[in-house]
Amino acid sequence: MCQDSGCAASIFFIARYLPDKGRAKAVRPTRCPLAKQGERCRVWLHHQRKRTTGPGHPLAVVRCVDHQRAFTLYPPGHVPYGRQAIISASVEGDLSSEPLRETIFAAAKDAAAAEPWPSESPAEDPRRRRTQGRHLQLTAQLMGVHPELSDEQRALIAKHLDVPTMLLRDSTTKLGSTWAKRGEAITRVLAELKLTNSAPERLLAAGAEAKLWPVPWLWQHGGYRSPVPEHRRMRLCGCRAPPPTNSPGDR
Repeated sequence: MCQDSGCAASIFFIARYLPDKGRAKAVRPTRCPLAKQGERCRVWLHHQRKRTTGPGHPLAVVRCVDHQRAFTLYPPGHVPYGRQAIISASVEGDLSSEPLRETIFAAAKDAAAAEPWPSESPAEDPRRRRTQGRHLQLTAQLMGVHPELSDEQRALIAKHLDVPTMLLRDSTTKLGSTWAKRGEAITRVLAELKLTNSAPERLLAAGAEAKLWPVPWLWQHGGYRSPVPEHRRMRLCGCRAPPPTNSPGDR
């Protein structure tokens, strides 16, 4: 994550993690976001931030010696503060054989099947009724069916998800007040989502449009890129390029 005075919203960074002696090791950027085109920085691993939920392995926090900035690297399919993945992918970024299993969408699928989660559950079982309600709220926004989204947001989310805008509009009208109806509306859109290797980026972009998380930037092939188009990044955070973090411990 990062925060910058010239940016209206935070931005977060995504990088692949590769297996290394039984651990997941982040592909470290060779330059920080402040670097100009062609400029290289001295970017080093500052520390590993332990996580009890989410990716299941420590997250790398890297720091640029030249620009005195640091940022956390998230693996594909994960977002800041996320206890569960938005889509299941390997640390290298490839989708798993069941990409929606054990993700935030489990709440909607169970709700649509009239399977409410228990009010209490063992510590190792994240399925609790309060969590199900929270995930229904989040995924309704992510799928573009939440009634508080604007028509513009809905259209942009549909474009990112590569599904018809009319599907989102129609599903919004059928959202209903019961959890079962909400689950049905969410899974109706989810069923049309193309589960290819581009799905994590499309979901990240849709979530940024719904303002569920900051604009995502991916470190790939020696450079940064974002699945959110530049004109939308300017609207969402006022930044063409990713700004740096202020401290290595930032989120």
